Amino acid sequence: MVVALDRPLPLIQAGYPVAVITGRNDAPPAEEYAAEELRRHLYAIAGAGPYRRMDARSRSDLNGPTIFLNDWEAAAAAGIASELAPEAFHLESRDGNLYLLGGGPRGVLYGVYDLLETLGCRWYTPELTRLPRRRNLALPPLCKTEAPAFEFRDMWIWDGSDPVWWQRNRMNGWYTPVPAYMGGHVDYGLFVHTFYKLLPPEEFFAGHPEYYSLLDGARRHEMGQLCLTNPDVLRIVTARVLAAMRANPRATIFSVSQNDWEGACECPACSRVVDEEGSQ
Repeated sequence: MVVALDRPLPLIQAGYPVAVITGRNDAPPAEEYAAEELRRHLYAIAGAGPYRRMDARSRSDLNGPTIFLNDWEAAAAAGIASELAPEAFHLESRDGNLYLLGGGPRGVLYGVYDLLETLGCRWYTPELTRLPRRRNLALPPLCKTEAPAFEFRDMWIWDGSDPVWWQRNRMNGWYTPVPAYMGGHVDYGLFVHTFYKLLPPEEFFAGHPEYYSLLDGARRHEMGQLCLTNPDVLRIVTARVLAAMRANPRATIFSVSQNDWEGACECPACSRVVDEEGSQ
């Protein structure tokens, strides 16, 4: 759908933010946090403050440019409709206002951070931020919808273990837990290298060595893997993954993955699969 672009939206005039930020009356904490992030950055850009944002009690109270934060009712009244995935967002200026919609709490936050990046904000490290300084600032006409390309975004870096910086750079992984009021993070039900967690050798090897790698003509579990063509291995592992899902309903990722070493099974059935696929 092609939408006629609106006129620029004034955000800062004569060193003072002029746009009103308003959200839903029943907004969850993450949306309140998103509104506060936007407010604090606009005042830092203007060099003004402190100022406490006062939400409008009704739309008739709003004067001047307004940023409607995840207010789907207001967006619909302006003729804006969008279906969004949980972490997707939509930004659209219309009739002198800006409508920022998110499919979920993180989607709203990502829309705020995308907007701030459009204005020149950068968060290079938890200690190093670049904010422009403007006495006058207008937002060019906007109409965009975006969603992350990857469901899980994480880094294993101690210097970046700061939930505020993590969220501003749109990471959602669990190496740095993010509190719910800041949008939360993606939970792993089973993390990587889970073969022996799901089928522990101390529980099964003595009675069922065939569940484990055939290496140099003998079944062994030391520095080995699972025999992935064994139907009992598939049955047991499947049942245990389903049990883990029931035990941790908040988690969205459950890893079934090889141990962190070599030792892949060399039995005839597994070898045939390797020949067909070209590698382990």
